[in-house]
Amino acid sequence: MLRALPALLPGGGFVYFEGTTEASFAAWLQANAVSAPLKIAYGTIWPRPDDFHVPLHPVLLEEAAVLIDQQGIALPSIHVHAHDGTKVLLEWHDAFVNDPMYVASQIPRERVDAFASLMRVGPVSRADNAI
Repeated sequence: MLRALPALLPGGGFVYFEGTTEASFAAWLQANAVSAPLKIAYGTIWPRPDDFHVPLHPVLLEEAAVLIDQQGIALPSIHVHAHDGTKVLLEWHDAFVNDPMYVASQIPRERVDAFASLMRVGPVSRADNAI
């Protein structure tokens, strides 16, 4: 998933991780996080989760993906979102399981299709109540 994000948001932005589950991944996030450029409502109310905004940069995302793969981290974080610093463009609650991702309707269909293809998932639907 992380490796595919640049196809969806090629102009950059940030990946928001909430509720990390592994100390090694939390340490990586802490080392690479930036100050929160956008306030995102917590998906977990209690206990208050940790949260990190990491620049959506292919090198950083590859590092994260390698760490996750090498350490066999099944659930790196509970919630994952991507944003451009002003608005959320992808929401994924209960991330890394079978819950759907929601992509903002302003993302061109071609990018959504490229993202889905890189992730080897489908079909992709466009709901009328998209974010």
